[in-house]
Amino acid sequence: MSKKYLAFLGANAYKLSTYIFREQPLRTPYVQAALTRILCQDWTANDRILVFTTPKAREKNWGALSEEFQRLCLPCPHTQIDIPEGGNEESLWEIFDTVLQTMEPGDDIIFDVTYGFRSLPMLALIILNYAKFVKNCALAGMYYGAYEARQAPQGKPDATDAEYETPVIDLTPLVNVLDWTVGIDRFLNTGDASVVTTLTEKQVYRILKKTRDHNKQEAENLKAMARALSNFAKNCATCRGKELSPSALQVKHYIETSLRASDELIKPLTPLLEKIQAHFTMFNPDDEIRNIFHVVSWCREHHLIQQSITILEEGLITDFCHKLGLNPDDYRKRQAVSAAISFIAQSKRPEARTKPGKNCAAYVAPLFSLLPSEKFISNFDRLRNMRNDINHAGYIENYQRADKFQKAFDEIFEEIQQELLVNETWDSVVMRSE
Repeated sequence: MSKKYLAFLGANAYKLSTYIFREQPLRTPYVQAALTRILCQDWTANDRILVFTTPKAREKNWGALSEEFQRLCLPCPHTQIDIPEGGNEESLWEIFDTVLQTMEPGDDIIFDVTYGFRSLPMLALIILNYAKFVKNCALAGMYYGAYEARQAPQGKPDATDAEYETPVIDLTPLVNVLDWTVGIDRFLNTGDASVVTTLTEKQVYRILKKTRDHNKQEAENLKAMARALSNFAKNCATCRGKELSPSALQVKHYIETSLRASDELIKPLTPLLEKIQAHFTMFNPDDEIRNIFHVVSWCREHHLIQQSITILEEGLITDFCHKLGLNPDDYRKRQAVSAAISFIAQSKRPEARTKPGKNCAAYVAPLFSLLPSEKFISNFDRLRNMRNDINHAGYIENYQRADKFQKAFDEIFEEIQQELLVNETWDSVVMRSE
C-alpha cells in the first residue's frame, strides 16, 4: 500500500511555460514537474512517480524530465515504464495491463492525463475504476495541464511564451461523479447506502476546504443526507418499526436541502439526488400507516422479503392497537390482537370448533367490527403463516418454495393495499355486527 503518481509522456517538443498549480507557479516544459513538486513533497521512499512512455517519447523527453525530477529533490523515486504506441485495440489492452500491474492493493493513485494520445485519458479513467474494484485502490487526484488555455500574466501583455501562465485543472470532482453514480445506483437498486456514505465521508471534507464559508452548512447537509440514507437502509434491514417513518422523513428532508446546495457544490449530483427524492416524496409525517406501506414497497423492490412480511404484519398490528386504544408497545397486547385476528380467520373454517383464548377473547368482537372484509382477514392469516414459514427457515410442514414466496407475498400485499389505501376503507371502516 503506497502512493503513486502516474503520468503519460508524449514525444512532442514541449515548450517552457509557467504552470500554475494551487496558486504556485513553476516555469518548466513539463507539467509533471509542477504537479509532483507539490503533490509528492511529503511522500516517502515507499511511494513512486511512474511515467509511461513510448520508445520514441522516452528518447525525446524522458532524459530532460528525469533531470527536472532530480532538481526537485523529491523524497520518492521516479521510474520510466515502456508502453506501445496505442494505435490499435491490441496495443491499448497492452497499455491497460502495463498500467494496472503497477498498482498494488490499497494504493492511493494520482493520475496526470495531460500528455499522450487522445484516447489515454479515457483509458486512464477505465483503469482507475477497474483498480478500485479489483485492487481496492483509491483515486487521490486526476489532473490536466491546460497548455492550450495559457494566458499572459495580468498586466503583462507582452509576456514571453515562457511567462505565459498555464492552469492545471483538477479533474477529481468530475471523476468522483462516476462514484456517486455507482453509489446512488446501488442504493436505488439494492437499498445499500454504504457507497454513498463512504463517498461523503471522503469528499465532504474536501468540499469544505474549497468552498466559501456560507456554503459550509450546505456541505454538512449533504453529509447528513448520506447518514439519513444509511439509517433508513439499516432500519429497513433490521425491521426497526418505530424508526422507519422518522428515518424516511429525514431522507426526504435532507434530500430537499441537499438539492438546494448541490447546484453550487456538486452540480452534476442534482439529477442523481432527484432520483432518490422520487422514492421519498410520498412519505407524510401525519400518515403513519401509509408510510409503513411505502416502506414495505421499498423492501419488496429491493428483495427484502422477510423484512417486507415482518414490517407489514407488525405495522398492521400497531394500527389495530391504536384503533382499539391499546398501547402498541405492550408486547402482550400485540400478541393478543394478533391471536384474536387468527381466531377470527380460523372461525370462518367449517372444521373450526375452538373458543378464543383468555388473552384475546376481549378483542375478538371489536376487531371483527374493525376488520374491513373477510378477504382482508384471510390475507392477514396468510401473511402470519408466511412469516412463520420464513422465520423458521422453511423447517415446517407444507413450506413455501423460494420461487413462489415473493409472488405469494406480492399478491397478499397488493390486495391488502388495494383494500385499505386505494379503496380508503382503513380510516372509515364500516362497523359490522359479529
